[in-house]
Amino acid sequence: MDRREKAIREWFAALTERRYDDLGEQLTDDAVMELVPFHEDEINAHTTIRYEDPLRGRHTIVELYRQSAHIFDELAFTMREFHMVEGGLSAIVEYTSKGVATPTKKEFNGRYIAVFSFEDGRIALWREYHDPTRFPEAFNAGPA
Repeated sequence: MDRREKAIREWFAALTERRYDDLGEQLTDDAVMELVPFHEDEINAHTTIRYEDPLRGRHTIVELYRQSAHIFDELAFTMREFHMVEGGLSAIVEYTSKGVATPTKKEFNGRYIAVFSFEDGRIALWREYHDPTRFPEAFNAGPA
């Protein structure tokens, strides 16, 4: 398995298993994370770390996940497709998530496409595109 694919697979495994100390091993020091189309107010409502769009730096990215873990009872990620871009510096990844929102106990199911860029086999950019309606469906009060 290619080192870049391995970095992404380990990233999702660490997220699923809540091994936050291991997340940073897959990122460059100056890694950038963008969650499109979320913006700051949506994410900042659920975490104590200030999310700025984009989020910059390995430590800041890891802390965002560490400090927002409580919003899901569980959340598992599954990679569906990995597409290396010609030249090997980027990849497009299709993946899903399945979990349970802590405050409502509703199921959360997401589908994503992300662009990853690499430096020395580590993630330098993670730009995720997802369906923004999934989060409110799981976290808003009302019938499950």
